[in-house]
Amino acid sequence: MDRKPDWRPGRLSEYVGQKGLIKQLVVEIKAARRDHRPMRHALFSGPGGLGKDTIANVIAQELGVPKPRMLYGAELTHKTLVEALMELDSPGYSCSGSSTGGGFLIDPKSAVFPILVINECQNMKHGLMELMHPVLEPDSNGRLVIKLPPEMQTPKTTDVWIVRHTQIWLTNFIGNLTEKSRATVSRFPIKHQFKSYDDTEMSQILHQFGSKIGLKFDADAAALFASRAYGVPRQVINNAVRISDWLEPGQNHVTMKVANDVLDLLGYNQDGWTEPMVDYIKALERGGGRMSIQTLASVLDTEVKDLEISIEPGLLKGGLITKSSSGRMLTMEGRTAVPDGQRKSLLSQRAV
Repeated sequence: MDRKPDWRPGRLSEYVGQKGLIKQLVVEIKAARRDHRPMRHALFSGPGGLGKDTIANVIAQELGVPKPRMLYGAELTHKTLVEALMELDSPGYSCSGSSTGGGFLIDPKSAVFPILVINECQNMKHGLMELMHPVLEPDSNGRLVIKLPPEMQTPKTTDVWIVRHTQIWLTNFIGNLTEKSRATVSRFPIKHQFKSYDDTEMSQILHQFGSKIGLKFDADAAALFASRAYGVPRQVINNAVRISDWLEPGQNHVTMKVANDVLDLLGYNQDGWTEPMVDYIKALERGGGRMSIQTLASVLDTEVKDLEISIEPGLLKGGLITKSSSGRMLTMEGRTAVPDGQRKSLLSQRAV
């Protein structure tokens, strides 16, 4: 049994969920190929594990271009960004020795329009975001030019031309990005906030994965695994890959008993909550049912981002907590989800 197959979808027709985005991409990619131009720039946001990286690779497959070049916002400087853009290559452009100079797209039919992905883009410096504005502007028939950092400039050269390409920016924290540079966000023609998946979609992803790894799921077993991933495909796959460790050699049938045994091994209780989720609920209850995310992270000795990415999606989907700019609040369902939730705190007893 192959425990590490390439289970991710390779084409839009295989991609499960995010139906509005898929419809938009089908139209945009068809138009880009027809018109011999790059796909328009895209900004994808939403919690981790929902398929933002995957869709960038699917887009490259559909466009018939090389695998996207991946950069990370926190690591970028003016120099490394410009170097990455200069490394993007394609035929079909005039050379520097031509009468008009280099960088003009003279043969669109032979051109390849590569993809550049900037992950965790909210961590980019504000100045770099502004530097990218001319690149992110709507399509133009002229040259695409970017300013060189001071250490790369010469007395005769302060700007360089780069090939036309598609940029895809990814972020788990669209609010942080918008607060840093609303003007940058507004320059993306394609924007989509990834939503958590419903249990039917999660089961479909699990069956798709099972067909590639050699596992056959009973419908009720797949539904149980789907419900324990709380709408996050990465989580359901991470859980599913452990099944082969549990099964005897030669076995490939995942029954309800196997599903329950594996989930118990992974630390899910009978109500479907993991220990970190239970600890979160208990901490919030002891705090009176309302607490800032920063305080919760301190109490639980973890990072805010770990709570937002790994723990809160399931609690929000299960209706155990609500969140706002002022903090996190325990719902009535949350108060009764774990034993400590049965005990009313002093604050909640006196709430008016």
